[in-house]
Amino acid sequence: MMLTIKDDIILKISHFVIIFLVLFSFHIHANSTLGGPTGLIVMPTAESLKYKEFNVGGNYLFPAGNNSTYEYVYKLNLGTFQNWEIGAVGGKTPTEGMYLNVKYYLMSSESELPLFIAIGLQNISSSQKTDLYMVASKKLREDLGLHLGFKAIFNTKITPVFMAGINYIVSDKLEVLADLSPSTVLDNLTETYIVNIGANYKVSSTFTVNAHLLDIASKTAVNIESDLEEGGMRIVLGVTYSKFL
Repeated sequence: MMLTIKDDIILKISHFVIIFLVLFSFHIHANSTLGGPTGLIVMPTAESLKYKEFNVGGNYLFPAGNNSTYEYVYKLNLGTFQNWEIGAVGGKTPTEGMYLNVKYYLMSSESELPLFIAIGLQNISSSQKTDLYMVASKKLREDLGLHLGFKAIFNTKITPVFMAGINYIVSDKLEVLADLSPSTVLDNLTETYIVNIGANYKVSSTFTVNAHLLDIASKTAVNIESDLEEGGMRIVLGVTYSKFL
């Protein structure tokens, strides 16, 4: 059947609306990770801030494992240029001052549930924690996302590690999430993976409250003397403010 010019215009508009809604729903829950870039809890994802969109947030870490150390982290991210996100993270951790992060993402197709891919550098200004990562994010359904990735940590040697995560949008305000990530500092250069779970609640269109459990299995109980790796599960509470410039 031949389409008329009017039908063709309507079809193109409908495709644009579908793509816009998918992108909007994908980005509306783009919160920052504990390390700064947008993502889940610790794991960065292929989500990113849109052009001129920024978020600023902070987290406070309460001990619930084998230590009594309290931490705080603050971070800032900005969507710059096309498909680029830059940011910085500071606080009691990292101990070397502020770290810089950068991420570039792209969409593999314009399907209803497209695959997003991103590459990034995290902790660029660190002498021991700089890492290069590549992640893929795919919505299995409108409310369910799967995230897989790899990271190369630059320490005394380059160590490749695996990352995985999932997020489920319960409602337009509540999102639950979990990820499997390597420990921030490798314990004697061996791979230590931690499991994290949590929830994000949108108080308003600009404010989100975060409540996470970091390292629920206390895998980092014996580690190098380093702030985030002193050991055990942590309770992480935080807020994120997002807006367009």
